[in-house]
This record gives sequence, structure tokens and C-alpha cells, in this order.
Amino acid sequence: MTRPEAIEKVRKLLKRNGRTDAEADTAQILAAAIAEKHGIDIAALETDEQNPESVITHKVVGKWATVPDEAVYASLVCAEFFEVESFRLRGFLDQELVFVGLDHHIQVAEYVFGFLKGEFSRQWNWNRGRMKKRKQFIWGCYMGLMGKLRERFAAPPSNGLVVAWKAKREKYIAETWGEMTSSSAAPKERRCRAMVAGYMAGQDIEIRPGVNGGNGKAAPALASGAVKGLLA
Repeated sequence: MTRPEAIEKVRKLLKRNGRTDAEADTAQILAAAIAEKHGIDIAALETDEQNPESVITHKVVGKWATVPDEAVYASLVCAEFFEVESFRLRGFLDQELVFVGLDHHIQVAEYVFGFLKGEFSRQWNWNRGRMKKRKQFIWGCYMGLMGKLRERFAAPPSNGLVVAWKAKREKYIAETWGEMTSSSAAPKERRCRAMVAGYMAGQDIEIRPGVNGGNGKAAPALASGAVKGLLA
């Protein structure tokens, strides 16, 4: 049993619905045994069950043989502005891109991710001309967009709530997948015409961040379809 499977099993065992007192006691004993084996904090899970909106979760937002550059850089924008952590899981034959956060934050970030992934590709198709360095162009596009977003939505020091959610996301990642390794997403060659052209193209992309006016407060959950209002 993997750790995510164990956490889900413990959650189910902790629910008392439809159980007699004896059955509930037996379920709790089993839950405690599984939790101890997998190092799961039952008290934290019980708190999450009482307030489902505060549950940190994860979602695979894409799977490829190799994660394309446009997906990598789109995910970095989401991690910077839309209250999620993003990372790649490498399998034997494929790679998955994962978002971690509250469910409604993931919903918003996934929509923005899809938009940006397509937009980075479109900018390359529209502006590449005779250029052949696609990675450098998309990197430049990403840098141009990030620079504009940071300037336009410069936030004051993060409030306690934002810091707490980030800490919870990082804890969830550590408990679910263990220690992660990191590497630079920047291309080795950056001083080239393709990067400059990409930077200028990135300046033309319009998007609003997942915080309200840069005040450090997470955006509220959005109804289906309303999330399109995030994009200018």
C-alpha cells in the first residue's frame, strides 16, 4: 500500500457514518495501525475531515513521454501566482506534472495552466520566423510574462495564512512523495535572438494572478465557467 492509498484508507476508516459503536471502535483501531505504519498524523486528518475546504490534495495535470517546455514554464507561473506547488514525477516510460494545493486553488491553476501552455506554443508559431531555438524562445516568453506580472501585481510581505498554506503544501509533498530534488528550468544558452523575441512576446500575454489585487489573500473558489474571468 502506497502512502496516498494509506491516507485514503485511514480517512475512510475514521468516518462513523452507518457504523455501530463497536464497528467504529474497530475501524479506529485499524486506522491507528495503518497510520502508525505509514507515519500518518490522524489528528490532522480528523481536522481536515471536519473542514473539507482546508484539505490539501493533488492532481496530475498532464502526462507526457517528456514534459514539454511550454508545460514546464506554464506550471512555474501557476506556482508563483496561483497558490499551488508544481513538480514532475518521472516514471519508467513517462513523466507526470502534478499540482498540489487546495481543491479550488488547483481548479483555477489548472485552467490558467492550460491557457498558458497553449499560449506559449501559439506565440512560438506566430513569431518564430526563421528561428529554430524553441526552448530559448519559450523561456524568454515565460520571463517576459513573469516580469510583467511581478511588476504589476507586486505583493507586500505574505500574510500568515498564505505562509501557512505553503507550509501545508510542502508538508503534504514531503509526506506523500518524500524528499524532492530540484534543477534549473532555464536553458543552458540564453543570450540569443530567440530569447529576446520570446521575451517581447511574453510581454503581450495578459493574465490576472490568483491573489486579489496582490494583497496576499487567496482568491475564492469559482463556479464552473467563472474561472474564465481570470484571463484578460
